[in-house]
Amino acid sequence: DMAKFEVCGHKFADLSEHGFGVALMNDCKYGYSCRGGVMRLTLLRSAKVCLHASSHSFRYALYPHSGTFHESDVVRAAYQFNAGLASVAHPATAPKPARPPPTPTPGSSSSAPTVAPGFFTLAGRGSGHVVIDTVKLAEDARPVTATPAGEPVADVVVRLYEAYGGRGELQLNIPPPIVLSTLNIFPYVFSTAPAVRVLRASQASMLEELREDLPVTEDGKSVTLSVGAFEVLTVRLLLASGRG
Repeated sequence: DMAKFEVCGHKFADLSEHGFGVALMNDCKYGYSCRGGVMRLTLLRSAKVCLHASSHSFRYALYPHSGTFHESDVVRAAYQFNAGLASVAHPATAPKPARPPPTPTPGSSSSAPTVAPGFFTLAGRGSGHVVIDTVKLAEDARPVTATPAGEPVADVVVRLYEAYGGRGELQLNIPPPIVLSTLNIFPYVFSTAPAVRVLRASQASMLEELREDLPVTEDGKSVTLSVGAFEVLTVRLLLASGRG
């Protein structure tokens, strides 16, 4: 009954029954309501300002699907609708600079590059219901350091959540270095490294404060995670650019 009143929601609202359903997606509106089999999306709301004084632009889409919401891929489709495609230059084809670019300094606009979350992957029971939402450098990370062997090291945060109300035992898989190099997590020399591994993995708070350590596979390519219903996990990874 509460659904007949407007509620807040990001990216989509879904109306389903056994066998099929439909999702209403959008890229910038956050008020939904549903009553009598009709979904509504609030476009504009104002009590004092003239709504016709300026232009407004937004996108929306209707996404029919088979099965119930829990059997669908609505969450993935809504993310794809909002994020769109991103292009990066492959190191093998991109023009090579005359010399490696300088390492970003703390506080500069390039010291915390935006990282596409899709390059990290999940496997295991329940992985289809878990969303990797954010991949970024840690807020309190020092400038890129190195191991005693001279391998570049970066302190990376991966934030993910369970979207459907289930639980799972997962493997968080680290992308190959050729992907990380296009995203500028590591300095330029990382693009020539054939391997990347996890030196340490820890579960962290939403403020990125370290809590308990997480198991890392022997080859340093995956981290083992446990996730509960609708749980938000923040994982900090010390990643090293190895030499194979």
